[in-house]
Amino acid sequence: MLPIIKNGVSQVKKLVFALLLALTAALCLTGAPAEEALIVPEGMEDVPADAVSLLGREFPGYALEDYIEIPGTPDGDYAFASVALGGARTLACMRRSGEKLTLAYANPAALPQGEASVAYFVQDTAGVKDWTARGADVWDHDDAWGFTFFFSPPENEEYPEKGVCYHWDGKRFALFSYFDWASFYGETYLEGDGLSFYHQEGAGAYAHITLSVKTDAAKADFAALPKRVWDAGVDLSGLPVVPGGSLPAINVDFAPGQKFPVYTGPGTDYARAADGKAIVSTNGQIDVYGVHDGWAMILYEVGHARCRIGWIDASALPEDARVPELTFLGRDCVLGWPEGLQDGGFPVTDDPLVTGETVCTLPAGTRVTALLDTSDWFYIYCAFELNGEKQCAFVQGNFYGDEDRIVW
Repeated sequence: MLPIIKNGVSQVKKLVFALLLALTAALCLTGAPAEEALIVPEGMEDVPADAVSLLGREFPGYALEDYIEIPGTPDGDYAFASVALGGARTLACMRRSGEKLTLAYANPAALPQGEASVAYFVQDTAGVKDWTARGADVWDHDDAWGFTFFFSPPENEEYPEKGVCYHWDGKRFALFSYFDWASFYGETYLEGDGLSFYHQEGAGAYAHITLSVKTDAAKADFAALPKRVWDAGVDLSGLPVVPGGSLPAINVDFAPGQKFPVYTGPGTDYARAADGKAIVSTNGQIDVYGVHDGWAMILYEVGHARCRIGWIDASALPEDARVPELTFLGRDCVLGWPEGLQDGGFPVTDDPLVTGETVCTLPAGTRVTALLDTSDWFYIYCAFELNGEKQCAFVQGNFYGDEDRIVW
């Protein structure tokens, strides 16, 4: 039988409407479908429930990578979390007041980005740290109000490749140091009016640049930080502060207005840098390491934020210059591990102190003559032949024990 129509309204429509109202009421009673919760991996069950709840509301569908609490600061108790959605990572700062936990800020730029094999926090410790890059007995913090976040991409599971440290500066959590070993084998610290770059294999800063960066953890941008000196895009305004080590440099005052050709080694039979056009002007600063066989080994600026170590005729030195005589090792070596050839070859540079820019790559198995032990720069100064030309430059690596072998 067809439904009875009264006043133009179908009884069927009324029934459907009533069912919809009942369904809506049921949803209200049971609660609407919840937002996707925070993903908490195994092994992190000890993260406080209120932190998981807060992060779940703020970052639904994100995965919790790590969580750390920094209690007892002059401004109260804090907690930090790294939450990630795919390769997008955010630093969440939470502040606890009594039993209440609130989100202070979230900064997606504060941490290294990308898919991770390693992503975790380590709380700072108060006291002395014996770090190779800065030398022994360096007092970094007198409190534990800070943390370092360590990160590695999936292709590198052996050690953290990148890291950034934020520490309480009296008012807030601020950038303290950072590193990106894929770019520079060392760490960079905020010191004085800028950034100091420390090589991991040497003691003392080899370069300091005046540069203002965002330091507040709420606004800091890890990707924008210069990982190498030349990434800063600023003029060095002079040569870098060079660590003494095994090859100290001496600043020599040349009379201005002169120019001299620069060779890669001590003699005109060595290749000339810059495609045979390398020249040093005495209008800029020139440091001298010493002389050998009538030639002077020098360090000078090359354009913008780059340096070069090369050789000029020692007769160009001022008469009153007092520089040491360099004695070469003359040690014949082979490049590569004894177990076999080394993948990727050996990067070679004429600028080991600032950019480390590779001028050529020598394959494993190449025979070279080690001239100077500059291993505190993580390079060995060598002579070799390339494309039929004699050259001298810094080969990345170090001596393999007592063997006549260079590895890295």
